[in-house]
Amino acid sequence: STDGRIFQYRVRRSATGVSILALVKRLVPGVHFPKSTAMFVFCDDNGLLWCSMADNQGIFLLNPKKRKPYLRRYTTADGLPDESVRAIYEDRHGNLWFGGYSDGLSMLPADESLLGKFRLFTTANGLPNGAIRAVTEDAGGTLWVGTRYGGIAFLKDSLFHPLSLKEGLLSTAVWSAARRLDGDLLIGTQLGFQTFSPAATRFLKKKEFGADPVFSCGQLSSGIIWFLSTAGLTVYDPSRDRDNPVAPPILITGFEVNGVAYPTTGAFELSNDQDNCSVEVAGISLRDEESLEYQYRLIGADDEWRPPRNNRSFVFASLAPGTYTFMARAVTSRGVVSSEPAVLRFTILLPFWRQWWFVGGTVLCLFLVALIAVRLRLSRLLALEHLRSSIATDLHDDIGSGLTRIAILSDVAYKQVQSAQRGSRSATDESAEVLGGLEKVRDTARGLIESMSDVVWAIDPSHDSFERLVQRLRSFAYELCEGRNIKLVFTVGEKVESAKMSSEGLRNVLLFSKEALTNIAKHSHCTKAELSVNLAGRRIVVTVSDNGKGFNASTVEPGNGLGNMRKRTELAGGSFKLTSKVDKGTTIVASFPLAG
Repeated sequence: STDGRIFQYRVRRSATGVSILALVKRLVPGVHFPKSTAMFVFCDDNGLLWCSMADNQGIFLLNPKKRKPYLRRYTTADGLPDESVRAIYEDRHGNLWFGGYSDGLSMLPADESLLGKFRLFTTANGLPNGAIRAVTEDAGGTLWVGTRYGGIAFLKDSLFHPLSLKEGLLSTAVWSAARRLDGDLLIGTQLGFQTFSPAATRFLKKKEFGADPVFSCGQLSSGIIWFLSTAGLTVYDPSRDRDNPVAPPILITGFEVNGVAYPTTGAFELSNDQDNCSVEVAGISLRDEESLEYQYRLIGADDEWRPPRNNRSFVFASLAPGTYTFMARAVTSRGVVSSEPAVLRFTILLPFWRQWWFVGGTVLCLFLVALIAVRLRLSRLLALEHLRSSIATDLHDDIGSGLTRIAILSDVAYKQVQSAQRGSRSATDESAEVLGGLEKVRDTARGLIESMSDVVWAIDPSHDSFERLVQRLRSFAYELCEGRNIKLVFTVGEKVESAKMSSEGLRNVLLFSKEALTNIAKHSHCTKAELSVNLAGRRIVVTVSDNGKGFNASTVEPGNGLGNMRKRTELAGGSFKLTSKVDKGTTIVASFPLAG
């Protein structure tokens, strides 16, 4: 009552007259419980009263059977979600649920009601909103919560899962909820009253029960449904509501593509840029037509039926190329679905650059271009190989043989002049000059023959491999060192002979190595020399060393041999390093890049 008192009544039925209420007990604030005013009272299965008190006083627990009914008070310190509780509910297991004004939901286990060990649920547990206004459970024992701003949610696996407007809820402001006798739920919202089937996840409504906020609802044992709204108390007998089993027909009334109207029957082929489509449908019902809802599916994009909704227009933007079948059906407030859906078929074509003939033609053209390029390259390589073979043959047969002849003739002339000089037993300045000239001609011819041999070897395409290079280098090195009584250690690293290098690169490695070995033979006065060829990443590394007299590399000016070696290495894109110490020998390290 307004003065804070709590009254308990018992209904006395009369077989001949009206039933009357008989007062059983009166609980007075300040006498039976601390002075305060109860906003509402909930009686659990044990007969205990859970009183939500005004002025943020939390919950008072009363036992009306005792002379001193007040047992204790619960606050947020005990685990209540809020000092102002707006919903209290006892589930089938005896657990008590308390919905706070703004800070969530608390559960008090059945075996700990006097201990006050609450479990708190907030938005972190999936609640769509912390302002709880209704708590109930369905026939399967699933707990449902109505919120002030977030619609309703059900508890599963310790998390709340929300349902809102897109599932058919009238409003996100849910004021009340109760279970029907058949297990469905009654929902009171800011925009009217509706029922909900948890098994089908479907909201049903009647047009005449809409618009007014519904703050309380329930169902009597006789099956009569009641709800209290701003319009007053409404009593509804579902048994008098005639079923409407007739399936509502549905038609497609409009089809637009990029804003241009198309016929509503038939199948259409659209270009790839005609990808914005809208379809409008209409259902026919002879009863409560405005309560019809519509659902659709678009086979080709999403094969599942979407939840029913009031809107009769469906818009699809930026559809990918493909074949689509649009299907729609109407649904009555009793859940009766159209027996035959309305169907519309259309195809959005691929752009021309994705058509099979364009892709196939492009692939064929690329293949032909690649084939022609490969054939041209092979032709040029074969022509180059032929030219190199021809040049090598000409150099060897013509110029090489000519130089050899010059060397032989000059050697013969040198010996004849020398023999004649010995026979006359008199040496003249003129004959000595002739001998010196012939010796120069002979040495020059032999040097040219050797150089020509290297050039011919490098040009010959049959020698374009590191294996041939190693063979030639080993032959030259051992022949040179044996003539000077130098012990040679020749090593070749793993995978060196399979390395790939251009003919110019092979020639540079060969000439560098020969120049280094020649310098050792002429100037080092060594007894031992080492030559190693190794592979380091994408480079060939050549190391030449000796145990000869060495020199001071910082003071000695390099002659033509060292200068040529450094220049040849650097021009080939490699590196050159010389280390020498007096009486310690000399080491030269050069690296050359591989092909590619």
